Parts: sequence; C-alpha cells; structure tokens
Amino acid sequence: IDFDEPAISTDAGRVLGQTGLYLQEQAKIAERLIVTLGGRYDWARTELDDRSDNDADEEKTDRAFTWRGALLYRDPSGLAPYYSYSESFFPQSASGELFEPETGQQHEVGVKYEMPGIRSLFGVAAFDIKRQNYLTYDPGDNYAAKATGEIHSQGIEFEGAADPLPGLEVLATYTWIPTFDIT
Repeated sequence: IDFDEPAISTDAGRVLGQTGLYLQEQAKIAERLIVTLGGRYDWARTELDDRSDNDADEEKTDRAFTWRGALLYRDPSGLAPYYSYSESFFPQSASGELFEPETGQQHEVGVKYEMPGIRSLFGVAAFDIKRQNYLTYDPGDNYAAKATGEIHSQGIEFEGAADPLPGLEVLATYTWIPTFDIT
C-alpha cells in the first residue's frame, strides 16, 4: 500500500484577528407585529507563520457585510408565526493553507406557542441553509482540507421549554434533516 508519510513535526503558527460592528433594531408595529433588522460588517486578518521556511508565510484580509431580518406576529391566543432570514461569514484556514471565507444564508419559517397558565414556549420551524466554501477533509490526500463548494441542508426543528412545577425546568429539542447535499 502506497501512502504519503506525514511530516514528523511542524513548526507553524496561525493567528486570526476579527473585528465586527453590529447594529440591530427591533420594532413593534400595531402591537402585534414585531420586525427585526440587523447588519454586521466584519474585518478579518489571518496570518500563517511557517517558522521552518520564512518564504512560506502568508496573510489574508477579508471583509464582509451580512444582515438578518425577521417578522413575528403575536396572536392573543399565544401563537406566534414568524419568518427569518440571516447571512453568515467565517474566515478560515486549515492544513497550513488560507481559504476563502465560508459564507451562508438561512431561511426559517415557523410558529411558537406560549401555553397559558405555566411558563412555557413550544415551537416548530422549517429551515433551509446554504453554506459556500465549506471545508471538508480528503482521506485520500492525508486528510488535506479542501473547499468543496456549497453544502445545502433542509429540515424541521421541534423545541419546547416549560416550568411545570417550581424548581423544575424541562427542555427538549429535536431536529430532522432529510435533505443534505454537497455540490
């Protein structure tokens, strides 16, 4: 069996610095509709320092604006249907390489319910998540990191939290993901 021998040791360092500025506004419209809007600007700098080879040092600067928004309607019965959208940005490096940042988008639609008489919150939501520049590790290449393109998942999440008795808090969640694709 032929295989590449891994290096006996490495002498490398990685430094990631990230700064973000975030603004968000939440407003109640006509007493029942809640609107949330937020934006974030990130600056990130990643440095790879190969101390065994001065010519192999690398650095990368990334910037991104991401945003999120949501609408929620609070019905007097305790039901609260909602929709939300959000974006993500994550600078990344692995296996001694700098990669393009991972970005993502998430859509979620659901309903929450507050049961009268006890402190409780129950919910069900359907979600759709797409992530670009997702890193995977190739077992055929000594588990080297590779940007695989886009990963897409869809599913349904159930959650519940209640305080049925003084001093007793019950939490439960379940997520079902029938769709998971890497392209």
